[in-house]
Order: sequence, then structure tokens, then C-alpha cells
Amino acid sequence: SGYHAARGTSFDNSRMPFSPDLSLGVKYNIKPWVRLGLNAGYTMVKSVNKGVISETKVIPGFQIGGYTTDLEVQTDMIQNRNDMHLAGVDLNVDFNIMDIWHNRKAQRWNLYAGLGVGYMHGWNRNTQTVAINETAIAEGNGYYNVYNHSSMDSWHENSQLNLLYIPASLSLEFDVNPWWTIGVIGQYKYLPLDEEFSPKGIYSAGLLLRYNFVRMK
Repeated sequence: SGYHAARGTSFDNSRMPFSPDLSLGVKYNIKPWVRLGLNAGYTMVKSVNKGVISETKVIPGFQIGGYTTDLEVQTDMIQNRNDMHLAGVDLNVDFNIMDIWHNRKAQRWNLYAGLGVGYMHGWNRNTQTVAINETAIAEGNGYYNVYNHSSMDSWHENSQLNLLYIPASLSLEFDVNPWWTIGVIGQYKYLPLDEEFSPKGIYSAGLLLRYNFVRMK
């Protein structure tokens, strides 16, 4: 799985582009073309190195003695660790698109499109360091002065998120026998709430393995 458009201060350069993702669920077939489901899933967005955000701004009107000059402020933010854990559960409904051709010969193949609503809890712990360096140079007739000031601060940050998400999925499945089904699945989870550090969406693709407690015809 992966994510996009993290809200708030983003250290995208410190995270893996892909993350392990696991989902476990149960489905109940109402009709051959409609089924209800309950899914639980876990995703870990793992940090692989330090993330750095650097910016420089110029503030006019800084006074050194009786002279006015520009103050240059350089800010470097370093995030040493930023593993994000996301666990969620959702209710969903799937529709078998292949059952439009109900009398098809390839009865073992099915294509399900799903939509649902769920709750997700996220948590992470990271260490951040901010270094600030201020520099100003004033020059006049027989006057030259340099102002320089540096500071650094570090802190630990624990954050927890409670999020609503809307999962949409598409899965291609093949019934090997009355007990086992295999397939591939793609899913997108949309997170509409504007919570800091939360992504706008999580996308995933994986292998699907299902055991049928009730034998399918």
C-alpha cells in the first residue's frame, strides 16, 4: 500500500513509498451478485531515514546600530523517526459485475466492485529538531557590522488520529473449488476529515485468499 497528500508538515522524503498492508474480513452472500462484508485492516507507513525541510526567508527593516538592513532567517527542520501505524474496520457491500451475464460459461470467475464506510485509528511517535540561523549585514560610510544568532530545539511528539474513511475496492476472483477462492484486489481508502498528519487517501493492491465456510454452487 501507499498514501498521498499528507496534511500538515510533510516529511515525505523520510518515508517508504510502499508499506505492508494486511486485511482480514468475512463476507455474507445475499444473492450471487450482492454480498455484505466486515473488514479489519492494518497499514504501517515506515520511516527509512531522516526527513529534512529547509526554508529561508528575508525580513526587511532590521536595525543594527542606526542602520536598517535585511535579516535573513534560515530554518531547518529534521525529523529523525516517523513511523505511522493505521488500523481500521469497515462495513461494505460488494456487487458482482460478472453476474450481469448470469448464464456465462466461466462461472468460476467473478469481478466484485465494493463500497463502504469505516473508522480508522492512527498513531505515531517521532523526534523533531529545529535549527534557526539569523544573519544580517549592515554597511555604511565607515561602518560595517554583522549580526548572527543561532538556536536549536528538539522534542518528542506523540500523535493519535481518529478518522472516518470510505473504502472502494475492485477484486477479480477465481473459485478453485467449493472451499477455496483466490484472486487479486485493488482498494482505495478516502479520508475526508482534515486531520493534521493524516493522508488524504491510501491506495493498496494485493493477493486475495478466501475460505468458503458455506460451499458455493
